[in-house]
Amino acid sequence: MGGGYKARMEAKDGSFGFDFEAVYEEVEPYKAIAFAMSDGRRARTTFEAAGNGTKVTTIFDAETQNSIEMQRDGWQAILNNFGRYVESSAGHEQVQGGR
Repeated sequence: MGGGYKARMEAKDGSFGFDFEAVYEEVEPYKAIAFAMSDGRRARTTFEAAGNGTKVTTIFDAETQNSIEMQRDGWQAILNNFGRYVESSAGHEQVQGGR
């Protein structure tokens, strides 16, 4: 794959933030995305049909600076924001238009 991803993650209250970089290792449309982060950790997100919706699961290698609970909560917040976007009219049009 080899395509890159770079983003700046910020807390809503501006109390902290960090740069996030990764290289895609797998992109299977509507099924899975996997990437290697700049520090060598990996993450994989899968999308599975679930009734009238989609089950989204991310499995990630934890880092050592923050608790696993804090990291899990961070990944969950990202997925929650993604879900709200996809369910919005703008996100729905983007996703439907791509199929």
